[in-house]
Amino acid sequence: MEKTIIYYQTAADIPPPHCFSVKAELQLNSDNWLHIDIEQIFTDREEIPKEEIEAEGFTLNDDFIWKGNLPKIWLKEFEHHASRVVFHDFADSRIHLAKNEGSPKCPLQMTDWIRFTEELVQACLEEAEKEDSMELVLGRLEKNNFYESARVTWIFPQRMALAETLEGDSADFKGEEWTDSQIEIQNWVEVEAAGQDLYQLPKNKGWFWLLNGEIWLPFRKTRQGIIWDWILKRVEIK
Repeated sequence: MEKTIIYYQTAADIPPPHCFSVKAELQLNSDNWLHIDIEQIFTDREEIPKEEIEAEGFTLNDDFIWKGNLPKIWLKEFEHHASRVVFHDFADSRIHLAKNEGSPKCPLQMTDWIRFTEELVQACLEEAEKEDSMELVLGRLEKNNFYESARVTWIFPQRMALAETLEGDSADFKGEEWTDSQIEIQNWVEVEAAGQDLYQLPKNKGWFWLLNGEIWLPFRKTRQGIIWDWILKRVEIK
């Protein structure tokens, strides 16, 4: 396997201190795992006061530089994308690929490669123990107490979602179920955020999903999907 270098930049409408660039070198190691040499560098922060950066939940030392290996499932996912990649001449793109030290080119499948790279960054952050896994907890809110009944954890190094109930039932979801559920949550948060501040503790009691311990999402029985259906068959909603 030739070394592949991915160059990535966050979207133009993402302002500092959130925006960053990524350079990730991917190649096969001796155990047939995917070896990663990655640099995530936050950009355009020079004019932002320290207090504003910290108020957004960041620090002055957020850059991430790491070398390590990801499980074989990541090699399989990379090979899936690499086997079908087609390049075009668009220069104005936030994702480029290069073989060994060759000239970077823009893949025609930009959306797929952007998603792959964003997932790759998160997997490396978790493998390096710099960030925790994404977690969604279902529970009932009573005044200021939140009583958990089930949770879903998206484990990026394993490309797996683990669903668990308070009674001890568990199941793991991979492949399209893992990917689709992430996209669904992103869309879900965007829709709910349009009408309310999801970071504020809800004023009404009842059932909620709590994302990463800080984002409150109203429980809705109409939400469908394999993971949600699995949980709702095991949790009694009163």
